[in-house]
Amino acid sequence: MLVSLLPIAGCSTLFGEEGVFRDRGDDYLKAEPIPVMVVPGSQESTGRFSQIYVVPDINDSGYDYEQSFEAPRPLPLSSALLEDQVKIQKLGQDRWIFITHSPSEVWPQVRAYLGENNYPVARTDASSGVIETTWLEFVGEEGSSHRFRITIEQGIQPESAEVHIRHVGTATDNQNKPIDWPTYSSDPEREAWMVDEVAGVLANQLNASSSSLLAQTIGGKEKVSITSDANNEPVLQLHLEYGRAWASVSHALKDRGFYLWGLDDNKGVFYTQYEEPNPESDEEPGWFSKLFGGDEQEVPTSPYTLEQLLQAQASDTNMTQFVSSSLESNTKELEGELVDIDDAPGYLVAVKESSTSEGKVVEIRIRDAYAKLMGEKETRRLLGLLRNNLI
Repeated sequence: MLVSLLPIAGCSTLFGEEGVFRDRGDDYLKAEPIPVMVVPGSQESTGRFSQIYVVPDINDSGYDYEQSFEAPRPLPLSSALLEDQVKIQKLGQDRWIFITHSPSEVWPQVRAYLGENNYPVARTDASSGVIETTWLEFVGEEGSSHRFRITIEQGIQPESAEVHIRHVGTATDNQNKPIDWPTYSSDPEREAWMVDEVAGVLANQLNASSSSLLAQTIGGKEKVSITSDANNEPVLQLHLEYGRAWASVSHALKDRGFYLWGLDDNKGVFYTQYEEPNPESDEEPGWFSKLFGGDEQEVPTSPYTLEQLLQAQASDTNMTQFVSSSLESNTKELEGELVDIDDAPGYLVAVKESSTSEGKVVEIRIRDAYAKLMGEKETRRLLGLLRNNLI
């Protein structure tokens, strides 16, 4: 009997609450604060001693801390992030590469491409994501030289990156002159060639898992964030040029649950609706459904146009403050089209550019069809869904 009890006692000693191999997963709950290290006044401590795990201050003025906390539901992943992909995107004269990998993963792949193709590098800056080649001469183009600047930035979506390329050309005799990188490439065709080359390399190495520690800070701050303005209204901020922001929002309001009913680029406003998409709508329909048009989600419509909404409320304070310009100037123009707006469905989305201490930023606001504020929780939810559709 004594022999049979020994194994039981041994297990308890090894794996019990007081055992050698006990579970220490909850030990942090018992941790107690310790005083901050104090350096004698005669010693220099700047930069040598600092907090390792800093607890940031909470500056969210949009939450009522007297209410009981309700954990928000996680936002669905952007459709662009559900699978690995590389895309070449264009807007006006701008052309860039979008990739669903972080900048720190893209950086070593671009460096490897330049090295394998014997493109000497004149300058690199991992913190800002910039790589500049030396002057290159191509076969059949004697007397002319070319130089490229590749910039890797944070993408609009989390864990995504953008690769921008600029080209400058000159006569070979002028290589020693300082370079003034232009806003747009001096030779768009040469830029397009390099964009295609880099995009092809990135597409072939999507499964590469290498990452650069030096490039962990590429791009700095996020380009997109949801915050609150001085009046506690939730706002989607885009650190982009206005044209890029407008085009991206226009695309987002036509994708995954959003339906675009109208827009006015002069006033910077969209008229849209959102309905939760059918989870099965992303699946490829069978031949029977294609033949008879079955299982198609009904497209919502509005009895009013955007012009009717704006004109009917041209004197309303909510509306005049919401859009980018005054609506009074259009009263005579649409005088014969005035209608009574009753139970208007959908939402209005305003796009405005403003100046901050960090430079220009584009702010996106969403309200009901009468430009009135909605509940903060619902507004943040819609802005989050809109953000997931940005490109």
